[in-house]
Order: sequence, then C-alpha cells, then structure tokens
Amino acid sequence: MAKKVALLVGTKKGGYIFRAGSGRTRWQSEGPLFKGAPVYHMTYDARDGKSMWAAIKILGRGSAGAPWDPTTPPACPAHPRTRRRMETPVPSTPAAPGSS
Repeated sequence: MAKKVALLVGTKKGGYIFRAGSGRTRWQSEGPLFKGAPVYHMTYDARDGKSMWAAIKILGRGSAGAPWDPTTPPACPAHPRTRRRMETPVPSTPAAPGSS
C-alpha cells in the first residue's frame, strides 16, 4: 500500500497543508488555516493517527479532515525515573587511620 504524504507549513499569514501520493508528483493544498494569524509550528500526532496540532493558540484537530477547535494540550505522563523530591548527596568521610 502506497503511503500518502502531508507537508504541514506554518507562516506569518496562516498554516497550510500540502498533500500528495507517495510519488509526490501532484500536490493539493489546504489553507490558509487560521488566516491572518502567525502559525509557528504544525505537527501530525502519530499516536492516534488522526490528530494535528498547531502552535498559534491551544487548538486541536480531532481528525485529519475535521475543523480545528480550542482544546487543552495532551497530558504528559510522568517519567518512571522522575523523583518526587531531590535527595541531597552526603559527602563521604575518609576512613579513620588504622581502620579497615
């Protein structure tokens, strides 16, 4: 199965999505999205395979063809190695003379 390609572009005048087949010979454009507003970053969320995110305000897209809606950013789970409090290292003391 040939994969489709999507190029997400942020500009000072809005965001654009350019789509093509795997051959990338013909492109279709979508946009401007958020017309007149600067879009600093656009990304595709591969975790669910359908959401896209744009750095303009906190906006999300429920699926690749749905309208953009205000939303909250996804929660970042705590890393399993993250400590809840910082432990203060205790300096080691040299051994007393004559002790082993």
